[in-house]
Amino acid sequence: LWDGDFEWQSAFADQYGWSEGYGFTLGNPVVGPTCRSGLKCARIPPSSFILGIGMSSAVAALYVGGWVKPDAGDCTTIEFVLLPDGIVNDAFEAPVPPTSVEPGADGWCRYEVVAPQRDAKSFVYIGVPGGGSGAIADDIVLRRATDADADRIQRIGAWVPGAELAA
Repeated sequence: LWDGDFEWQSAFADQYGWSEGYGFTLGNPVVGPTCRSGLKCARIPPSSFILGIGMSSAVAALYVGGWVKPDAGDCTTIEFVLLPDGIVNDAFEAPVPPTSVEPGADGWCRYEVVAPQRDAKSFVYIGVPGGGSGAIADDIVLRRATDADADRIQRIGAWVPGAELAA
C-alpha cells in the first residue's frame, strides 16, 4: 500500500487490490472529484468494510495513514485498524486514530499512527459500523515509518472510540 491509491482488482499483480469480503475486488470504486486525491477512491457502504493487504517490516515501525470522509457523524464513527495476518501471531491489532474528532472544513478526517514492527504481512481495515451511513476512503498508506513520522505522530495507545463504535 505504498502509493495510497486503490487497485480495483488484481489476482496476481505488483500490488494486491482492496477487498470487500472474499477475493481481490473493490466493489464500489469512485473516480474523479469526489475523491480527495482527485483520482481513485473507495465508497464504503453502511455496515460494511474494505480490507487492504499490505506488507510489514521486521526491523522498523510502520506508518499507517489515510483519509476517510464519513457521510454523517464525526471522525470517531469510522473503524480504522491495522490488523495482523492471523497466521503468524507476532503482532496485535493497532487502532489508527483520527487526528481530530471533527472532520475538516472539506468533510475529510485524517487518520495516522506509528505501529510497532511485525514479521508477517498486515491488513488495513476500514469499516463503517452498523449505525453508520457510509463513507469514502482515499489515499491510504502503509509503509515503513521514518524518524520524522515517529516524532510527529502519536504511537499506539491513546485512541478512544466514539460512543457508537464503543457500543
